[in-house]
Amino acid sequence: MMERELFHEMRVYVTWSKGIQVCSKTNFDVFITDNSLANMENIKAQLHDLKIQSSMIFVLGSLQETLECIRNNLNHYNASSFFYLGLGNSSSNVDYYQVITFPLSNTQVLQKLELDANSKILEQYDLQGVEITSQSLDWHPYTIFEPNGTSYGHLIDMTHHLARLFNFTLRSIKEPKNDWGLQSQYLKNITGVLGNVIQGKVDLSLSLWIWNLERSSVVDFSIVASDWEQLCFVPQMPKVDPTLFLRPFTTDSWIAVGLTFLIIVVCALVPLTIQSFNQTHSFMIISTSGWYFFVLLNAFYGGALTMFFANEPSIPFSTVKDVVEAFPSWNVKIREGNEIFILANASPQRPEFQTLYNRVVGNPEENLFDTYDDIMNQARLKQVVFHTFARPFFAFLKENPQHKANLRVFAKEKPQGEGIIFGKNSPLVPIFNLGIQRLKENGAMDFLAKKWEGSFQEQRFEMDVMVLSGGQVILVYILMGAGYTLGLTFLLMECLWTKYNGGSQKP
Repeated sequence: MMERELFHEMRVYVTWSKGIQVCSKTNFDVFITDNSLANMENIKAQLHDLKIQSSMIFVLGSLQETLECIRNNLNHYNASSFFYLGLGNSSSNVDYYQVITFPLSNTQVLQKLELDANSKILEQYDLQGVEITSQSLDWHPYTIFEPNGTSYGHLIDMTHHLARLFNFTLRSIKEPKNDWGLQSQYLKNITGVLGNVIQGKVDLSLSLWIWNLERSSVVDFSIVASDWEQLCFVPQMPKVDPTLFLRPFTTDSWIAVGLTFLIIVVCALVPLTIQSFNQTHSFMIISTSGWYFFVLLNAFYGGALTMFFANEPSIPFSTVKDVVEAFPSWNVKIREGNEIFILANASPQRPEFQTLYNRVVGNPEENLFDTYDDIMNQARLKQVVFHTFARPFFAFLKENPQHKANLRVFAKEKPQGEGIIFGKNSPLVPIFNLGIQRLKENGAMDFLAKKWEGSFQEQRFEMDVMVLSGGQVILVYILMGAGYTLGLTFLLMECLWTKYNGGSQKP
């Protein structure tokens, strides 16, 4: 009778609690057992497969004895879990507890739940000093490992704040084989950091992992920020640039100039076929129009040339497709470890990403770079475009402002959510989500972002005006010399022609 009455009361409680924060689940699994916990093994087996915060165990019997029995039953419980416990010796005397298990440290956290004035659960997380293990690799500025094994960075600082809020300790280790597990994430046996999180060998990975459909099926996320992919380069003038002085005008403009010049030449040749045509008004109109055309062309070209050299160099491309087609004049380089993101963007509608990925895999030495400092030095010497994520790259520029000069950014992809990853159904997910929300509300997240990444916002980098290189200055004098030589050649030919005709005439 007591069990039925208690069961009925718990069902009412479960229905009532669906709308509150702690039990906001569509389905709530309820287990009832007696003080002997005879079916506890069966309950534990089911808890392993049930979603966190969606299960409650009710035990009838002495409170103190039941607590000890629960602790003993959860020892060596080989799975992470997060459920609720109802303890009572009558239908009107029930206490509720929050139970979290951590198999890595063989720790069980049992905490009594309090009710507010409206009889709603006040759920507080006190992990009672449990040690949480994170595994990652160097990913500046989020997680950085020293040779002695210590680590620091943006996410390390953030987790230390959460540790003070929820009373736990952090152990951060580096993956010994330097394997993120990205190359194997679409395979059955995932390795590296990603594989260790999935298999429960570590509790979480403190790095910014991109939230996508494939990963969300095997790990849980706690979203920290958003980021996007982009291409960057430093404009470089080619060593030999024969079209330099043609670029102030567009191709269409030069076609129009050529056609007009051709018409004027044809009209100027008419006097050679019609006698005394050069004495007519028609010829005067044609010659005047021709000279006006050359005067205006000289004025416009001179102004365009001045603006061309005084303004910023234009970007020779605006999309990934443009860069891929500019090969081998321009080469695209990918940061080592990010090749998988290029492949992820490949599709029948975007074959340029597949072409780029094949190029990287075929010749990794020429198409991969290790550090931002290395690629920035290359970009100032060669015609190189490099792929990067915005947040870590802007953090690098914050510490190395000398690299901002002349930098251009283009081909930005849409922003993607990024966050910390946990094993599937990890009890740490709601705890970290709540903690991150509190840090956002009190301004700590903004403080950490400015400390480690600077003011993260769209940036327009300063550009230097175009400066002619030594070879281009020589090219200017060569063109001027060629023009003078051509003029002197025609003058010499005219003098010889006049002398020849004059010498053949009779006095």
